[in-house]
Amino acid sequence: MKIGELNLDIKVSNCSSCENLVIEDHSYYLTTPEHPSIQIQLPGYNTTWTFDFIPEKTNIFNSYSFGVAPTSCLSELPDGLYTIKYMICPYDELYQTVYYVRQCKAQCQWDTLLKKSFNSCYDLSPDVNMLLNKIEYLLKGAEIFANDCEPEKAIEIHQKAVELLNRLECILE
Repeated sequence: MKIGELNLDIKVSNCSSCENLVIEDHSYYLTTPEHPSIQIQLPGYNTTWTFDFIPEKTNIFNSYSFGVAPTSCLSELPDGLYTIKYMICPYDELYQTVYYVRQCKAQCQWDTLLKKSFNSCYDLSPDVNMLLNKIEYLLKGAEIFANDCEPEKAIEIHQKAVELLNRLECILE
């Protein structure tokens, strides 16, 4: 006798590497699914990649997985909107779609600019402080809209954050 109800629940982890896309399975299964798969669309690509997915585990994808590594070394995956669809059999009935705004490079740029912003007294100019705060809120806002299945708004906010990061970089140089 099976108790409970199937609950598909995958989460994209913010890992420390811009080279990896880490997806964790937090699903509750009545029985272990056979042949689960995941479809991932990278930002800037029209292609959707399909992979086998290991249930109840952490699954890691990188530029080799997607076949986009330009050299023999791993390359960073692009920032932007990822559309991820996790499916178990029957695939047309049991699936979860997740939108994820990857902001790894943007967050690294924000960190670098914050370090650059401090003067010898460890103070920030009011203008730089205001811009850093606005960028941080935009980055967080993009995540929230993606999590709430509003991908268009999420990417719009992310792009505004990147625009302001580039403006701040010019100010600090």
